[in-house]
Amino acid sequence: MVRMHAGTAPQPRHSHAAAVIQQCMYMCGGTQDYQHTFSDMHALDLKTGEWGLLHAASTVSSPSCFSHSLTAVGGLLVLAGGCHTLGAGQSLTLLYLPVYTLPTNGH
Repeated sequence: MVRMHAGTAPQPRHSHAAAVIQQCMYMCGGTQDYQHTFSDMHALDLKTGEWGLLHAASTVSSPSCFSHSLTAVGGLLVLAGGCHTLGAGQSLTLLYLPVYTLPTNGH
């Protein structure tokens, strides 16, 4: 299971991707300067306005990329394409959300 640490807002970035499932907006990737790319996954609870940083239970995480797309399909997030510091990628990653846990009462 993955834990989400409440109150951790994402660092400033651009060229990230986001998708909404139920009451959460999930955001991943992006870059600040095209030299450094992010591989983190954040969630915003749309009812409370609280951000959380998601941590994967396994060694699998979202790829470090920018200018990619993120689409919600049922309980899955589909991350496609994007660029990284070495150039353009042609990957497709499925992120299964029930392995993430949302914060409860700030924990």
